[in-house]
Amino acid sequence: MWPQVVSSSSSSSSSRRTAETPAAAAGQHENRKKKKKLPPGPFVLAAEGQESAVQEDINVVLTHAIADFDSLAAAVGLAKFWQHQHPGTEAFVCMPQGAHPSVESFLALHSVLFPIRSLATIDPAHVNKLGMVDASTKDRFGAGQGLLTSAKEVHVFDHHAMKVPDINATVLNLEDVGSVTTMVVERLKGADVAVTDAEATLLAIGIHADTGSMTYDCTTVRDVEALAWVMRHGARQPVIAEFCHQRLTSHQQHFLSESFLRLETTMYEGVNIGTVIVDCQEYVGGLARVAQHVLELTSCDVLVWGGLYVQGAGRKQTRRLVLIGRARSGVNFVNFDEIFKPLGGGGHMKAAAANIKFDEDPALSVGAEVAVMADVV
Repeated sequence: MWPQVVSSSSSSSSSRRTAETPAAAAGQHENRKKKKKLPPGPFVLAAEGQESAVQEDINVVLTHAIADFDSLAAAVGLAKFWQHQHPGTEAFVCMPQGAHPSVESFLALHSVLFPIRSLATIDPAHVNKLGMVDASTKDRFGAGQGLLTSAKEVHVFDHHAMKVPDINATVLNLEDVGSVTTMVVERLKGADVAVTDAEATLLAIGIHADTGSMTYDCTTVRDVEALAWVMRHGARQPVIAEFCHQRLTSHQQHFLSESFLRLETTMYEGVNIGTVIVDCQEYVGGLARVAQHVLELTSCDVLVWGGLYVQGAGRKQTRRLVLIGRARSGVNFVNFDEIFKPLGGGGHMKAAAANIKFDEDPALSVGAEVAVMADVV
């Protein structure tokens, strides 16, 4: 795969230890008291004799909440591009609200190879450029949108061209391609930026993920050319295969089986429309994969998949419904992005999702999901 990253530390033997005198210990204690606590982030050490350090500006790229591979890959690629443009300014990637299970599995093995930092470690006052990828509305970035007020420049990259942005961006890049990673790869290619094997591999996974490995209707020639470029620059096919085609987890397999049992279909102008509601009891990640499998393994041309679960405990319990819409290639009268917008969701024309919160009292909202599904269909 890639070289292992090993950290090493040196320790002196006990024979080299020297006893501290009370005076020396008191002096060290006084020096520690004088040290000024700095906010997290890169800084330049002050010259000898000065008491404080000078903070440096940084560039930050945000994925959207619950980052998928396309969002993460685009963020890492944009950070790389900015680092190439401005070598003296460090660029970091932040995931404001977690990631999909498959992305978490990838990062558990490879996170040290990318400039990823916790949002909590970023000092907003020192953010120069702020990048926001794979979405163009504030709500998609969770707590990350708090950086908008302090960043000197805001750059948005999104391939959901039909979306209406609500971010006051310095530079707004909305382009009709299958993957937002493609947009970033084109900039890396244009600037002749040298990427590592790990970066090229992640970029390839990002393009594969949002184009269905070049099978979705949204795929363009630009996506194909971007994938070819990262393959020529070190992308590792075994790693791509491992993370692009992962097996369903035991929970996902259970929900898939339940979906087959609960699937209801109806014909509309020769198109087979399927609806499913599964009681998930609690939230489980990766439900979009379950919906995609149902579409692929049945005769449905259009699928509206719903997953019910309860959030919180005691009096704070609320029922929620995850809605996932999928349509096969060739079905042109369905626009799930428009259908799910009034429900607070969105996505692509043939692949979108929404998460609906019902009444505060779970007992009062029983059956509400049926009404929602009926409205959607």
